[in-house]
Amino acid sequence: MVGRPGNGGAVRAMTADPSTARSLLDGRKTQIRVLASSWLAQCRANDRILIREAGIPGFTEPATGRDKTIDLGRADFVVFPDGWRQYRDGTARVGRPPNSLGLPWRPAIHMPDWASRVQLRVLDVRQQQLTDLNRADIISTGLRRTFFGLFWHWPRPAPGMWRNPFAAFAARWDTTHGTPGERWIDNPNIVVLKVQRDRQQSIA
Repeated sequence: MVGRPGNGGAVRAMTADPSTARSLLDGRKTQIRVLASSWLAQCRANDRILIREAGIPGFTEPATGRDKTIDLGRADFVVFPDGWRQYRDGTARVGRPPNSLGLPWRPAIHMPDWASRVQLRVLDVRQQQLTDLNRADIISTGLRRTFFGLFWHWPRPAPGMWRNPFAAFAARWDTTHGTPGERWIDNPNIVVLKVQRDRQQSIA
């Protein structure tokens, strides 16, 4: 995807699973690692990144005040797996997570800009090989410590628990980079984006 002009830099978009989105939303994930061949590797300092997630488009029925599903083009809000409702006017509300298997989930790639609840500003860009990182870098990707610091795990719904943070990072990387030449064991060239939340949401 080609970045479009924005205030002080290009505006780009990337899709994120619930675990990654939550880490970015909480401010725990401040580094994004992408392959050097990725279009996100073209980012420069001061560019913005809109995070797109899968969600359910809906509206509030005036007569009953109940939330109903609707097609994305007419939706007033989008509900994410954790219950966060992002509204078209830029506001947000935290509610109950969707719990019906029959609800019409829409893929992240189809989400419009207004449905992005996480907007990032790129602070710094550097190139390196994948395995050239330290423990602080791994923590900056969203990994957490648990059980009195004895184990490491990713935010839900990412599964697994590890004694070694490097093994935890490698396992997570390989879930989305399984092609030979892109895996942890292959140690590919990557680009590290240092990011921060661009603005805070108004949450009702």
